[in-house]
Amino acid sequence: GYPLDYSALASFFGRVNYNYKEKYLLTLVARADGSSNFAKGNQWGFFPSVSAGWVLTEESFMDDVAAFDFLKLRASWGQNGNSSIDPYQFLSIIAFNSENNYTFGVDKAAQQSGAFPRILPNKDITWETSDQINIGFDAYFLKSRLQTAFEWYNKQTVDWLVDAPMPDILGAEPPFVN
Repeated sequence: GYPLDYSALASFFGRVNYNYKEKYLLTLVARADGSSNFAKGNQWGFFPSVSAGWVLTEESFMDDVAAFDFLKLRASWGQNGNSSIDPYQFLSIIAFNSENNYTFGVDKAAQQSGAFPRILPNKDITWETSDQINIGFDAYFLKSRLQTAFEWYNKQTVDWLVDAPMPDILGAEPPFVN
């Protein structure tokens, strides 16, 4: 078998770029990630993204606007996945602890090592997913000696991977939940 800290990640992606006359730009990305940190049926996540740009200074209606040497509007949306939890959180791993021996039977001097569930399992945990939106522009002035960029960025994460709130009296570490 594998050691308890073993995990594997497989990723596949494809990208398509489109550029029409250096003024209309489009990129599409499709990504699939698989992680051994999740139970079968939850191991794979799909994370797409799209971005677009429009170079306004390549348009004929901008020919008479001398203020800009270059002006581009851009926007993007995409998803990222996170599988950063300890391996085998979906299983009930049995741990042995020789430091916390206990007596068994009538012989109080004979100490026995104990086994206990290290974590409470959760077969339903799956990928944490972040949606990200970025809107901005790039502008060059004064024969491109002055350049500026503006960014508006928003990120929202769903299905966070967190420890479940559990009382300590259960005797095991809490499971990860989304």
